[in-house]
Amino acid sequence: MMHAPVRARLHSTVFLARAAVAMSALALLVALSGVTPASAVSAVKRALSAKNADAVDGISASRTPRPRQLVPLGINRKFPRSVIPGTGPRGPRGPVGPPGAGATAVRFATGANTAIPRQANLAVEVARLDGVPAGRWLLLWTAGAQFVIDGQSTTAACSLQTGTRSFAASDATIGGGANATLSSALTSTGTIDSAAPFSVSLRCSQNHEIPPGVDALVHDQHIVAIRADELTAP
Repeated sequence: MMHAPVRARLHSTVFLARAAVAMSALALLVALSGVTPASAVSAVKRALSAKNADAVDGISASRTPRPRQLVPLGINRKFPRSVIPGTGPRGPRGPVGPPGAGATAVRFATGANTAIPRQANLAVEVARLDGVPAGRWLLLWTAGAQFVIDGQSTTAACSLQTGTRSFAASDATIGGGANATLSSALTSTGTIDSAAPFSVSLRCSQNHEIPPGVDALVHDQHIVAIRADELTAP
């Protein structure tokens, strides 16, 4: 342990060294800048009496979190995790927002291969889409139709139906007669604006009497409904 007289002499030596440096700085400041000795002396006194030169507005710095002290950024340019407040408990779920505009939902249905009745103009359901919510919808349907018999042909016609409304119709001549193809693809689109949930049915028929043992067939039929509140209904 250092004795008191030795400690006192050491303090005196340090003070004198600081004073000598301060006086040298004072002489250089007066010689170069032309300031008055009184103002220079005042500046030196403030420098000699400074007790916390590393503080910013009286707030000291610390490498570890301490009350009322500054903490420097780490080498990753971020504050230490120890000074970042923790995450509190999760709050309750907020209310559901209003529905957005544009396409917000899609519904889809498909049907199995279905024979069209041999009677002319007798429609049968070949696909059905139930439980479509209220709103404005774009409806698209596709189907294939085939009818093979030498020397004869018929016209297959399909359309969508909801309630008593029939729309989005399409037809094609199929079979083995003149200007007929063995099979044909049918498709159409339509829109519907309903204030209540609804169902839509794809129904098909043919316009000639078909002999027994020969069937017109609808296959690969699909109904797609796309919610689109921004569309304009026809």
